[in-house]
Amino acid sequence: ASPGELRSSATPSSDGVDRVRTSSTDWLTTSVSKVEQEDFIDAFHICTAGEAAKAKTLKGALPVDHPVFMSPATRKINACRVEEVTIREVEGLVKLLDENGTGELEIEEIKIFLTQVLDPPCSPKQLKLIFSFMDQDKSGHVTAQELYAALMSNPVKTALRQLHEGESEKRHNRMMDALKLTIDRDFFEQKVATRVEDDDEIVTLPMSLLSLALFLALVVVHLMIDARHGAANGVVSWVKGYGVALDGPYLEDHVGDVPGMWAWLLTSGSASVFGDCPPPPARGPGAGGPITCRLASRHILVGDAQLRRTLYDGTQDVAWLLHSPRGQQHLAGAPGDFLGAARAELQRLSDAGWADQDTRELALAFTTYCERKHMFVQAEARVLLRRDGQVAPYATAAGVVIEGYPHMWIVGLDVAYILQLLYPMYHEIQELCSLVRHEGCDGLKDYFDFYNAIDWAGICLGLATTIIWLVSLQAMQAQSLGQVVDKGTWALSSDVMGLDTAALDLVSADLSAIRNLLFWMGCTMGIHCGTIILKFFKAFQANPRLSIVLETMVGSFVEIFHFVIIFMTVYTGYAVMGHALFGLDFNEFGTLGKSFNTAFIVLMGDFGWYTDITDELLGRPPGLGSGVHIWYLQVWFWSYNCFVLLVLLNMQMAIVLDYYAMLMMSIMGKGGAPPSVTTQGREYMARRQQTRGFISFQRLLGRLFSDDDPAHPEKRVTVDSLMAAFPKMKPRQAEWIINWLGHEMTAQMRAMEEQPAENFDQAVALETSTTLLNSHIALGRVQVASLVKQVDRIVPKKTAWDVDDEDMDEDEAKAESELLQLAQSQSKTILQLRQTVTELSRRLDKYGPTFQETPAPLRALAADVASLRRRLD
Repeated sequence: ASPGELRSSATPSSDGVDRVRTSSTDWLTTSVSKVEQEDFIDAFHICTAGEAAKAKTLKGALPVDHPVFMSPATRKINACRVEEVTIREVEGLVKLLDENGTGELEIEEIKIFLTQVLDPPCSPKQLKLIFSFMDQDKSGHVTAQELYAALMSNPVKTALRQLHEGESEKRHNRMMDALKLTIDRDFFEQKVATRVEDDDEIVTLPMSLLSLALFLALVVVHLMIDARHGAANGVVSWVKGYGVALDGPYLEDHVGDVPGMWAWLLTSGSASVFGDCPPPPARGPGAGGPITCRLASRHILVGDAQLRRTLYDGTQDVAWLLHSPRGQQHLAGAPGDFLGAARAELQRLSDAGWADQDTRELALAFTTYCERKHMFVQAEARVLLRRDGQVAPYATAAGVVIEGYPHMWIVGLDVAYILQLLYPMYHEIQELCSLVRHEGCDGLKDYFDFYNAIDWAGICLGLATTIIWLVSLQAMQAQSLGQVVDKGTWALSSDVMGLDTAALDLVSADLSAIRNLLFWMGCTMGIHCGTIILKFFKAFQANPRLSIVLETMVGSFVEIFHFVIIFMTVYTGYAVMGHALFGLDFNEFGTLGKSFNTAFIVLMGDFGWYTDITDELLGRPPGLGSGVHIWYLQVWFWSYNCFVLLVLLNMQMAIVLDYYAMLMMSIMGKGGAPPSVTTQGREYMARRQQTRGFISFQRLLGRLFSDDDPAHPEKRVTVDSLMAAFPKMKPRQAEWIINWLGHEMTAQMRAMEEQPAENFDQAVALETSTTLLNSHIALGRVQVASLVKQVDRIVPKKTAWDVDDEDMDEDEAKAESELLQLAQSQSKTILQLRQTVTELSRRLDKYGPTFQETPAPLRALAADVASLRRRLD
C-alpha cells in the first residue's frame, strides 16, 4: 500500500491493535490448521505493528488528510526523486505548510514537514543537516527559494537518498520475514524453471560467439574460398582473353556458331593450352628433362586435354587430343610439338563433322597444377548451342585443394571446434535423459521446443561437417595424386606429360571427388551458419535490449503478413506488366523470372538499366522495336517507384518502427533501463561463484517435475522441507534458495504495484499476486472475527437501553457513552475493511482471470463485512 493508504487505514491506537490481535487468535484456532495459525499470526503481527507505529507518528500538528501529503513535491521526495522537484512545486508546498500566510516557513513548520510528512521521517541528525542548508541568514524563517536550494544541494539529496535506502532495507527485511512463511511449491517450481531457462540463454551468447569465431576460422582455413577462386579465375581469364593475334579470335567475342567454335579451337583455344611448351635446355640444370606446358603464368598442364561433346539426348563423347592416334602420329614425327598434335586431332574431328546439328554443347576440358598454392584447377571452355539458335560461349574452372593442413595450428582449431560441439551435446543429452527419466514421453515432448531443435540441428550439422572433412582428408591421400605430386616438396612429377589416359582419368576422378566433398562441406557449413544465427536469437532473449529485435519481428508479424498480401499483389502485377510490355525489347524483362528480378532490384535502388535504355533511345523515334511506345516504359518506371518504393515500403518500415518504439517504451517503463549484457554476465558469474558446490538447478527441476516420484510434495517451502526433499542438499544451499525466492517474490510484488495494468505481465505475477491477495483476505478475516464478538456485546446492551432510556442513571449514561464511542471506533474499522474489500476486488479485476481460487474467500469476507455493518448500524 502507498503511504497515503497506510495513513487512511491506520489503527487509532495501539490498544485497538492489541484487542484485534488477541481476538484473532480465537478465530484462527477454530478456522485454520496449526501451521497456518502460526503463519497468519506472525504476518498479522508484522502488519499491525507497522500500522501502530505509523499511527503514533501521525500524532502532531497536521491531520492525516492534510493536502500537503498529496502535493507533487511531497510525492516526489517520498519516491526518492528529489532532483525532479521544481521551484514551482516547492512554492506550492510552502503555501500548504505556511499557516500564518507570510510566504515563509518557520523552523517548527519545516520540522513538521520533515518528521511527519516525509516518509520515512528524518532523524534528528538529518534534521540538523537540512536546517544548516535552509536558514542561511539565521532569521528563523525559510523562503521557497531557500527550501528549493537546500533540497537541490548534494548533501541534502545524499541524506534523503540514504534515508530511503535504509528504510527500504528495513521494509525488505520485514517483507522477507513474512514472505518466507508463504513461499509455496508452485512458486518454487516456476522460479527454478525460469532460472534454468535464463541461465541457458545467458550461456548461449558466449558459446554462440565462440562457435561463430571458430566457425569463421574453419571456413577460411579449410574451404580456402579466396585461394581456390583466385587460382580458378586466373585460368578462366587466361582462356577467355587468349588470342593468337591482337584481333583474336576470342572465346566470347568470336564464337557464334559451330564453325566459329572450331575456328577458335584450332587457333586460340589450342594455343591457350599447348602454346607454351618450351623444350628443355641442352645444358645446365634440367638439361634433357621432360617437356612441360605452362599456362596462366603459374600453372602447369597435367598430361593432356580432352574435347567433350554432349548431344541433346544426353549422350556424351570424349576425345583426347594428344593421346589420340592422330596426335600420337604427329608427336612421333615431331617430338615435343604438343600444339601441332592437338591441332591435328582437332582438324580431324572438324573434318569428320564430330559436332553436328544434334550437338548441345562442346567443351575443351583440361587440368592444371599451381605449385605455389599446392592446388589443382579443373577448367573447361564451353560453347552451349541452343535449339533456338542462340550460342553461349563461356569458361569455368574450380580449384581443388590437396593439402589439408598447411599449418599445424589448424589442427588446434579443429580440436577446439570438436570440443565446442561435444560440450553442448553432452549437456543436451544430460538434460534430455533427465527429463525422459523423470517425465517419460511427456518430458521428451516438452524438451523439443524450437530452440532445442535448433541446438540439435547445429550439433548434427557440425558433426556432419567434421565427418565430411575427415573423408576429404582421406580423399586427398589418393594414390593417383601421390604419383602426380610429390607430397614432400609439393612439386609436380617430372614426367607429367607422359601420363596415359587411364592415369589421367583416375586423377580427374579423384580431383572431382575432392571437389564434390568440398562442395557439400561448404553447403553444410552454410546451413550450420544459419543455425548459429538462430542460436544468437535464443541468447538475445536473456537481455531485453537484445531481444527487442526478435520481439519486434514477432509482434509485428500479423500486420506484416497482411501488408505482404497487398505488396505482393502490386509487385506481381508490375512484374507481369513489365514482362508483357517490354519482354520483346529488353533482356531485363525477357522472361517472367527476369522481370520479377528487375522489379526487385529497382526497389533496391538499381536504376542503371533504365538510364542506359533511355540514353540509347535519346534522339530516336519514340517507338520500341516491338511497337510499344517509350512512354509506357516511363509510366511503368515512375508509377512503380512512387507507389511501391516510396509508399508501400515506407508503410512497412512504419509498422516495424511502431512496434519497436512500443516495445522500447514498455521495457523502459519496467523499473527504468534494463541491465546491459555485461551486467548480466557479471551477475551470472557472481551467482555461479555463490552456488559452487550446490545441486544444479537443472537437477532440481528434473526432480520437481518427475512423474514417478516428484520431489518436495509439501505445499510450503522452507529450509527444512528442502533438505528433506533433497537429501544431498547442504544447509547453505537451502538457505540461499529461500533467500533468493524471497527476493524474487519481493521484486514481483513491487512490479505488481508499480506497473500500469496495460503493461503488466499477468503470467509473471500470478503466484505472488495470489499470495498477496490471500494474505489481505486472511488479515481481514482476523479483524472480522474480533469485531463479531465486540458487536455481539454492543447490540444486546444498546437494545436494552433503547427500551427505557429515561430510567438510566448517571453511571449507566456514562457506560452508554463509552460504549457508543467504542461502536464508532469499530464502525470506522469496518469502513476501512469495506474499503479493503473494494480495493482487493479492483486488483482482482485489474489482474484478470488468472486468480481462480481466490474469489470465493473474497466474497465471504465481503459478506461478513456487510453483515457487520448492518448489525452495527
